[in-house]
Order: sequence, then structure tokens, then C-alpha cells
Amino acid sequence: MLVSLISAALSLSWIAQDATPIERDTYGVPHIYSSSLEEAFFYAGFACAEDRLWQMEMSRRLARGSLAEVLGASRAAADQTAAASRYTDEELKEQFDQLSQRAQTIFESYAKGVNAYIRLARSSDTLPPDYGANGFEPAPWTVEDSAAIAIRLFQMFGRRDPGELRALALLTYLKTQPIKDQLPDVLDDFLWQNEPTSPTTVQAEDDPLAKDPPKLFSFTRKDTERHLAALPNVSLLELLPAVLAQDERELLAVAQELAVPYKTGSYAVAVAPKRSATRSPLLLSGPQMGFQTPSIVHEMSISAPGYMAAGMDVPGVPGIAVGHSPSAAWGLTTGVADTDDIFYFESPQTGKYLFEGEERAIEEVPMPIKVKDQPDLSTVQKRTMWGPVVLESRSTKTVFCRRSASWMKELLSVDAMLAAASAKKPEDLDSLAESATVNFNLIAAFATGDISYRYVGYVPVRKPGWDSRLPLPASRATDWSGRLQATQMPRVDNPASGLIVNWNNKPIAWWPNGDTPAWGRLFRVSALQRRLSAPSLSVSDLELAVFMIAREDPDWTELAKLILPALREAAYLGTLSDAANYLQSWNGLTISGSQGASLYSALLDALRPAIVSPKAGRFMTPDLMRLAVQPSVLLKALERSTRVDYLGEKSGNEIVREAFEKAVQTLSTRRGPDPGLWGFRPGGIALRTEPPIPYSNRGTFLQIVEVRNRPVGRSVLPPGNAESGEHSSDQIPLARAWTYKPMRIRPAQAGGSPAGGR
Repeated sequence: MLVSLISAALSLSWIAQDATPIERDTYGVPHIYSSSLEEAFFYAGFACAEDRLWQMEMSRRLARGSLAEVLGASRAAADQTAAASRYTDEELKEQFDQLSQRAQTIFESYAKGVNAYIRLARSSDTLPPDYGANGFEPAPWTVEDSAAIAIRLFQMFGRRDPGELRALALLTYLKTQPIKDQLPDVLDDFLWQNEPTSPTTVQAEDDPLAKDPPKLFSFTRKDTERHLAALPNVSLLELLPAVLAQDERELLAVAQELAVPYKTGSYAVAVAPKRSATRSPLLLSGPQMGFQTPSIVHEMSISAPGYMAAGMDVPGVPGIAVGHSPSAAWGLTTGVADTDDIFYFESPQTGKYLFEGEERAIEEVPMPIKVKDQPDLSTVQKRTMWGPVVLESRSTKTVFCRRSASWMKELLSVDAMLAAASAKKPEDLDSLAESATVNFNLIAAFATGDISYRYVGYVPVRKPGWDSRLPLPASRATDWSGRLQATQMPRVDNPASGLIVNWNNKPIAWWPNGDTPAWGRLFRVSALQRRLSAPSLSVSDLELAVFMIAREDPDWTELAKLILPALREAAYLGTLSDAANYLQSWNGLTISGSQGASLYSALLDALRPAIVSPKAGRFMTPDLMRLAVQPSVLLKALERSTRVDYLGEKSGNEIVREAFEKAVQTLSTRRGPDPGLWGFRPGGIALRTEPPIPYSNRGTFLQIVEVRNRPVGRSVLPPGNAESGEHSSDQIPLARAWTYKPMRIRPAQAGGSPAGGR
């Protein structure tokens, strides 16, 4: 029926009447078989549109800043946020033209398939009902639509928001606090550059660059002091709106509501044959992109000459982003490298800035916003020679801009993504890494028995003598010195441990944090590493690890060493005694009903101000305090190993007890005086028509693959693969039970053996 409908709509000569180009399994996952690459991606576009057309509509409009055109004035703010950093139609086309001919063909074929479905749905009156409810019909899908979605995805997951403005705001605030004369020390405490004990993906014994690692930047204490003295004295009234704008909270909140990508994270594991119970490599991948209905991502398999893969795709973007082929399985996690910087220029008059004494005009790029039933909004994106303007400080006559290493090159990473399906051995990842412009951890396992890791993307090399945590004065002296080459990036093949583990953690010992304190002594990957410490690991062990880390606090093991002795010293009575007993008997699992988990969470919230507020104040927002005073900072402060002694005359045990008593008081006020009623309430996956699925700290899509001659994969994608109908919710029972369904790839030749496991 499907074939005849498509044929009638398009009269496509390549579709044989007895062929079945799209075959769906019992969970509605489309498995595509075609005799050419063009046909295969035509059907990929058709199948994805059939499953997710309204979601794709919202995704392209969010990426291109045109939500208000069809949804009304309530979405204008999101469009304005997008306008501050998005590309013009011409720039999208320019990036598309830079792709390989193969990638361009794939994009064009995918767009044709989407449009075929749009025509079919329109003619059969089966468009998603949201179109009629909002009074419009879908415009033809274009390659620029897919490019815009892909670029937004890569910008979210493959680069990090620059923290320099946040650091400047923090320092400006701290100048009003008792700690004001120790700002360089505070920087080192809250924005440390390199914590040698932070858990890494590449171990020292496997590091091919250990003897001569590259330097991304280099500065001394005197450099920091000089840099601090030179910074413009921008007021908090100017800084805070710019910091909030960089977070794009309005846009991300709308993205979450519309079920398009809004969250970053992800974990991945590769197990070598010598550690595998099956003697074949194993790969686990769990992209953490949040949960919505429909799912943020989609699943399919594609089988065609030159491209065979099964796994996760992103609606609107052609190709399998995370999955497996007949030869390999791969996962991607956010790399968290410092890829962007904030530079500032003198701006003697509005609309102008100086570079090396030469006056230049701030470019104003029109970004008009159409608003349903209202006049258009005139919006412009302001740019300097090094990127979009993020702050114009009139009080200091300074203009700040964001410079990104991947500016106007993000889409090139599509070539790298598409190449993953063709990789057959570790060396194939090297050419893939060369074409990756945005920053990811790539973990792969091969049917050859090899496992590999590559840290990919464009990372700039900074001039020495400048503190990378702070905004830089724009000049030739501070201009980047190129970027790291792929061969200079962290990597490993077949590590001695037989295991590669990443949960957005530090890639390698010598890699620095940059402008944001990402990696400290405590980091969540430790929980995953502990769960994979057995000498032999099976598929069931990987499933159990995923199950356990979703409900385990990764930092409790270390923090408990400082918290519990302090409580044992106290002679508590009544509520305090009961609460202390609950925390002392807690096993670190944040399971539903756990009193210890609730107490620990409240204790952390109380510990932060108890430790830092006497000298550093309460910061400007709770979010900023949580970001600056991370568990690693709490640990070091209680050990008195920070540069600033935040405890003063009090002991660490006294501070812990004060914070604990405050936490108990807070919980008593909120939930009553009986600690037995303070059970933990874990986050869950919200559903439209059913109670939430408990424990959302898991992959949006989860796959586990035994990589052998005929790879055997299993996956789950809650709530389902479609946005309506039976397949919009049929994976909810799997997710509730932490079980999986088979993955498969259709045969390379009609009547041949399946390339994927069942």
C-alpha cells in the first residue's frame, strides 16, 4: 500500500511495484533497503516525515527563527534569541556548498523524500492535526532546513558556551565581598585549570602524546594579575543580561516544550575482547538529550550501496548519528572543550569599534521576524570581525563578541557523521576526525576486535601570557595561533585496560578546563567506572551499569568520608538524631523514598553558603553558586586544600554540622518534623497519558551492541518512534522495565542474510 501511494504521488520509475523500500518492525522502526544511495535517503526522509513531520516543522522553525510566524507573538522572544546567533539563508547555503558531493546528494535526496510525504499527506488529508489547529500548511522542505537543524544541534552538543563573561560577572561581584583582595586565588579555586586527579578517558599508560602534549594556552600568576588589571570595569547591570542571554534559557525552554533538542550530556563505553564475556567487543551508547513526547530523536536503519547503518537519527537531519554498521558500532558524547572565546574591542562611538587603532563599523545583519497576525519585528544581529556581539557596554565604551573555532564550518561535521557508518578499523577514524569541526568524544568498537577513542573538533590554540578564563582584548597579540590538528587531540586504540569509558569527563590528564570548571576531583564518570570494574563484562553487566548509574550519586563515596565523621561526633537528639541516622546508613542511591538521598541533597545546598558565604557572599544567583561551588570545591575546602581558607577559625566538622542542622531545619519546614516522611522524589520521564517513568538520568536513546561478524544490537527509545499512533508510546513498557528491543539492518541484497542481529 505504501509503495503504491508513493508511486501514484510521484510516478518514480525506480520503485518496483513488488519492492518494499520501507519495512517497519513491530515497534514501527523503519528499515530501508534500496539499490542506490539517493533512493535510500529519499526513503529516509519520507519515513522520518511520516513519523515526525510536526516535530520536524517545529525544529526547522526554531533553528531558523520563524516560530512566531505560525505560533504567534508568544514565540517571538525565542525567535529573537535565535536571531542573535543564527545564520542567514545565504550563509546556510554557503555552508551546504562546502559539503562533499556525497553529503550534498544525501541532503537533497532526504529533502525530496520529506516533500514526497508532505504532498502525500496533503492530498490524503493526513497532515498532523497541529497544522490545522495553527492555521497553516507545511512549506516544501529544503536542504537549508536540514542544515539549520544540524548546525543548531552541532552548536549545542559540539561547542561550549564561553564562560568568560560569567567569570567577569563573578569577579565584579566578588569585588564587593570580603574576599576582594584575593581575586586571583578565588579564580584558581572556582575556575581551576587542571585537576590531575580528575578521572580521564585516556589513561596515562596509553597516552601517545604524554611526552610532548600540545599547549592550548599558557599563563602565569603574574599574567592573571596583569590581565585582571586591564579588564574594563563593566557594571553588573550590563553584565548579567549578557550572561543570561548566552545561556539561551528562553530558547531552550521553548525547545523542550516543542520536543526538539534542548539538553546535552551522554555516556559511552567500549569493551575490548579481552574484557568481554562474549570475546567480541561490546559498545554501549546513551546520548542524553532529554525526554519529551515525541522523543527528541528517532530510530531507523538504512541499507544501500555505500551506506549501511542502524541507530539513532535526529528528525530533519539525514544519517545515523549513533548506531552500528556491519563492521562497527559507535557512540558520541559532548566533548566540553573550550572552543569559543569572548573578545572585547574599544568602541568610541555607537556602531563602531577599534582594532589595532583602525576604526571599523559593527556589521548589522537583518534578521526580520514575522509574527502571526501582527506586524513584523525588525531585528538585527550585530557582528564584529571575530563574531556576533554579545554585549555593548556603553559605560566603558567596549564591545564584546563571541568567537567560535567552528564559525561558518559547523555543517562540515556532517561529513564526519556520515563517515562513521563506513569505518571498518581504527585508522578510518583518523580521516573522520580530520573532517569534524565541532567537539565530540567518539567511541567505537570494530568487528576486527579493536576498540578506539578520538577527541574530535576544532580547538583553538591561544597566545601565551593571557588568562583563558577572562575576556581577551582584541588585538594581533591575542589572536589565536591556529588550532590543534587531529593528531594532537586525545586518542587511544586498544587501551591496556581493555575499556574505554566516557561520560563527558576529562579526555586526558594534560587537557585543561579553560573558561569553565568542568572537570574536578569528583566527576560523575567515576560511578560508571566503578560499575565496570569486573575483569569480565557481559551485555547484562552493561545493562546493569546503566540501571545503577541512573539512581546513584557519583560524589557520595568521597564526600561521605568528610561528612559522616562530623555527624558521628555530634550528640544529636530527636529529629536531628533520626535524620543523622538516615544519612549515616545511606548507600548513595537516589531511589524513590530514600530519606538519606533527600538529606544529602539538602545538605549540599546548605554546605555551599556555609563554606563560601562568609568571605565570598551568596553569589548573584543560586545557579551561579552551584556552578562555581561544585562538589569538588566543597571537598577541597573542607580539606583546607583551596588557595583561600574559606573555613576560617572553624573546623570542617563544625561547618558540616552547621550545614546539616540547617538542612534538617529546611526539610522540617517543608515536609514536616518526621524524617521518615522525607523520602526522595527522583526525576522522571514525563508522559502525556501515563504516570512518569522513574529515573530520567539515562540515555534518550540507548543501544548496546555486540560487535562481531554480524553485530547484534539492542536499543530502546522512549516513549516511541512516532509522534502519534500506536508507535508513539509502545516503548514505554520497555523503558519502565529497563529492557531493550532488537536492532537490525536489512540485507545488502534481496534475499541475503541480515547484517544486523535480531
